[in-house]
Amino acid sequence: MRTYFRLTSFVLALLAATQVAGQTLEARKPFRKPSERHLTATENATGEIVVKFHDHVRARVSPSGQLNFLGQGNLGEARRLLRNSSLQPAIKVSPIELDALEAEAAANSAKAQPDLGGLISVRVADVNDKMGIEKLARRLNRLDSVEFATI
Repeated sequence: MRTYFRLTSFVLALLAATQVAGQTLEARKPFRKPSERHLTATENATGEIVVKFHDHVRARVSPSGQLNFLGQGNLGEARRLLRNSSLQPAIKVSPIELDALEAEAAANSAKAQPDLGGLISVRVADVNDKMGIEKLARRLNRLDSVEFATI
């Protein structure tokens, strides 16, 4: 059943991409970065920071939890900041399913879609270190390769 779903998703992505290929998509405007004062860890903070990397960076997390850039961007500073954190994709579906979703949305809207694979969930080791969580989120948010970070 899982193979059927993957193949169906792949076919849908190809069909949607074919429809989009003939269109000129309206460019997507990146989200505005939140102000640093909005990056606060409340008493309900779980130790998770969600980071959206810019679309051209094409950030991905490998199965071993390693951050990779498939596009353009400086990986060194992001890796340095995240060295003591665990990483995983924020959206837990296959890359084929994400591509299909993006292609379908682009075909329906005639607008470029965000790189959903570039949404990364960062888990800090000490969930009780609210200051550390805020500091990391703010540093990530300042990176040129990051569209936004949120706690």
